[in-house]
Amino acid sequence: MDIAHAALSRITAQQNPHQWALQAVCPTSTLTDHRYYFLDQAGCSPEGDTALHRLTALHCSVAAVAHFLEHAARHRQYLLGTDTADAADTSGTPTNTTATASSKAPSPYAHLKVPPPAVTDCNAQGVTPLHVAVHRNSWHVDQTVALLLREAPTGKVASMPLWRTSTYPLHILTGHSVTLSAVALEQLIRADPTVAARQDVVGDTPLSLVWKNTLRFRWAQAWESSNQHCPYFKVAGDLSWMTVISPDQFCCYSLQLISAATEKFGLGPAVAAVNWLDVCGTDRCPPLLIRILLHRQRRQHPHLDCDYSIQALGSLADTDWAGRTPLHVAAAAAPVTLQFVPPQVASQLTTVVELILQSYPAAAAVRDGTGRLPVHYLLAACGAGSGAQQHATPASVTPSALLSLVREYPDSLSMQDPVSGLYPVQQLAAITAGDNDVVGSKNAPEIETDLIYRMLRSCPDVMSYHRNAAEPDADSQTMAVC
Repeated sequence: MDIAHAALSRITAQQNPHQWALQAVCPTSTLTDHRYYFLDQAGCSPEGDTALHRLTALHCSVAAVAHFLEHAARHRQYLLGTDTADAADTSGTPTNTTATASSKAPSPYAHLKVPPPAVTDCNAQGVTPLHVAVHRNSWHVDQTVALLLREAPTGKVASMPLWRTSTYPLHILTGHSVTLSAVALEQLIRADPTVAARQDVVGDTPLSLVWKNTLRFRWAQAWESSNQHCPYFKVAGDLSWMTVISPDQFCCYSLQLISAATEKFGLGPAVAAVNWLDVCGTDRCPPLLIRILLHRQRRQHPHLDCDYSIQALGSLADTDWAGRTPLHVAAAAAPVTLQFVPPQVASQLTTVVELILQSYPAAAAVRDGTGRLPVHYLLAACGAGSGAQQHATPASVTPSALLSLVREYPDSLSMQDPVSGLYPVQQLAAITAGDNDVVGSKNAPEIETDLIYRMLRSCPDVMSYHRNAAEPDADSQTMAVC
């Protein structure tokens, strides 16, 4: 996000941008004439910024953007030879189409030597006007976003990332804007719901960026740094007046993104469509979201001024078609990255797997339809060539999550993974050097060798086991002695 932020800040931090906009062919024209469009094209940015990039970087009105797009459309009509606008009337009022060509003055677009800017135009770094508008986050960003999306082919401009960072407009909105517009969020999701599941170059999704954005506030840091589920405030009035993203808003934004990532967006209200399997199985799911949803499901503090209807459906004991519980899918999902997370939070972070075990410890011993345990899923997700989903960044073992699974169900160390035929200790040892970058947590930093040693101390007999390829079925847990 730092590279993307720098690329966008360069456009929004131009020297005297209003003076730049006034360097026009008709500096005395009115807003209706739209002096922003008639720019000196010889002064184009060497980075490839168009006039529309610069316009969206200003705190201009929605009418200004609308007039600009209208002039761009008329400019295209002129280039196609279908422009019927009178040159003396640049307000956009059409002239009498029966007038002869000799009665018309030259078109006001005749002096422009470049094609009209489009909402899908990128500069040298892949920045579109939609990126700039979302980054600028003006008071009427939702209306500006609606205009730009309406001008582009269906979903196209919302699906265009920055070339170096794979950062989409949805990533910019969720990760940069403290005053996050719920309307703009829904518009970008609706334009292309698949972006909600895409990761940028450092592995962040819009969901994890909402979490990191929310960690700017004291309530979120206090909740995430505590071993309790809801330790911070007893009434909503205890929140600081500077809190822009409240717990209710954070849950709404997160569930909306999860519904899009799980292809449930548009089936109804996001809150009504998302269950615990969807939440826990989403890559980069924030632990803070799990904390709040668990608290609301238990209703420990019914006097709190919050919306208890904002919660996940079902329970942690539910299973999907393959017999997997929320703990299984959480173990297989990619954990959050700790880049841009406050150090005091990162050092005390409790993983999603640990939070589920605190509320439903029996899930550690539940096997899915193929006989796999959650610990098998956790280790398989980190191994090369596993059946787990391949992530944009290398998956890694979270020591506290792995040790918590073993602690809750020690017998899991003596059970083979039905898919790979390996025992958990062997799965951990088989993880390649490129995948053993340990994600920090409250037990970090731990190294792979230390983890293997701890697991061997818990079950030393595993050294005498070997892979039984003849009977991969999980129900036959024969442990042949070498």
